[in-house]
Amino acid sequence: MNVIEYIKNLENCLLLFNSTFDTPISSFHLDNNKMEARTFIYMMDKKITKSIDDALMISIIQEFVRFGDFYFKNESKTEILDKVMTHLNHHFGNSEFELDSKITFENKIKGYEKWPLTRIYMNEDWDSTISRTELFEQSWIKEKSIRTFHLKSEWNDEDYLFETENYYIRFNWGTSA
Repeated sequence: MNVIEYIKNLENCLLLFNSTFDTPISSFHLDNNKMEARTFIYMMDKKITKSIDDALMISIIQEFVRFGDFYFKNESKTEILDKVMTHLNHHFGNSEFELDSKITFENKIKGYEKWPLTRIYMNEDWDSTISRTELFEQSWIKEKSIRTFHLKSEWNDEDYLFETENYYIRFNWGTSA
């Protein structure tokens, strides 16, 4: 089962989807032109995002709704959810949604201390840049993984959801290849 199939099977899928529209999410975008690579990190504070199901819905589905391919002016939330699920089910394809004990947030983020980043910006705002130092001073970046959920791994696309003591952290790395 992929992550979208998992979400579709949630008993309160539509209710959860509706609640994501008002849930704050912080994002960090790390670019490296040399490798044509981008990393997106979505932060969800556990004081607001109460469960792993909430975190999945917010970080995957609502991310797509906010920044995706559809324009939703006069469509019902049910129709939006159906379109989003269809698109994302295709995107996640045959990737298995499972716990992964080998991958940790600490290991994934450690490489960025030396990785040649060309731009770091926040909350989908190209003009809201921060420095490498500011990035590594963030409290969430020092958290240790409790659990890692594997969402997708392909040769040019890795996607994980990490649970730490205080946050859910979605980590997506990909290339334009």
